[in-house]
Amino acid sequence: MGPSRSVAPVGTGGTTAWVAVLSRSRSGLSRPTTVLTPTTRITPIRMRTVTHGQGRTMAKKASNANFTAAGQAQQALSIAQASTTTVLTQSPSSSNFGQPVTLTATVSATPGAGTPTGTVTFTDATTTLGAIPLNAKGQASLTTELGAGPHTVVATYSGAPNFAPSASSAQGSTLTVGCTQTITGNHPGSVVVSSGSTCLVGAKVTGSVLVQPGAALEVEGSTVSGSISAQGASALRVCASPLGGSLSSTGAKGFVLIGGDGDDSCGPNAIAGSLVLRNNTGGLEAMGSTAQGQVVTTANSGAGPLPGDASPEVSGNGPA
Repeated sequence: MGPSRSVAPVGTGGTTAWVAVLSRSRSGLSRPTTVLTPTTRITPIRMRTVTHGQGRTMAKKASNANFTAAGQAQQALSIAQASTTTVLTQSPSSSNFGQPVTLTATVSATPGAGTPTGTVTFTDATTTLGAIPLNAKGQASLTTELGAGPHTVVATYSGAPNFAPSASSAQGSTLTVGCTQTITGNHPGSVVVSSGSTCLVGAKVTGSVLVQPGAALEVEGSTVSGSISAQGASALRVCASPLGGSLSSTGAKGFVLIGGDGDDSCGPNAIAGSLVLRNNTGGLEAMGSTAQGQVVTTANSGAGPLPGDASPEVSGNGPA
């Protein structure tokens, strides 16, 4: 009587060995099932690299002195994607406005499944900061600039044919960008920012604001009775704030944001004087504000921190 046959998988994910299992009977007596191994001369083993999904595999045993030939045996195959985990870290661990922050996502898979491939997307709440491919170590890094305040940053791994998607936890992913000096409420007189970063948050400044080279200024929901003038700033952000004078930025090395198109979470400004933007090289966006005076933009260049800030954008800043 010829042998019965079946086929069974050994291993999960990646490379799977399919081992033919044969049994025979003689004179009506059942013989134990023989599991053929790689060391057995008559063992047929098929090695196949498989990805997740559905498929079929088969094994076939030829005859020899001990066994008659067996036909093909087939078995349906379903391979699941390897699970993954995504961990997000930042460097430096704390930062002030005007300082770049590097976000690094590390994606790990189930032991033995290999190193994940694919893309990690970094988001700050609903704002996409960027999408970066994983390197050979399963890591993706993004250097960006963020406004002052708390940011809920999440790294989301897209998954790949052999690897399931995953995301870092939103809990514990709050990144807070600080300021060297924060001014709120009434502030009589002018403000001079000579170093570090100064943030005006809900402030009322009864004078002008001067930003000296290398310093950074953020103005959020504040009133400035005079002008704002920045020369060689490391970063400048003016959002949702009325100004009694002009606003000018010349030679900034970092990103300059004056109002925005929504992705930067920066509201338009009401500027009583002119808007002058010259020779800023770290990226520029000035959109939606109203300047009662001239709008002058000359020789601005560079890319900003978000995917939509690849080149300077200036529009819609004329009189209301």
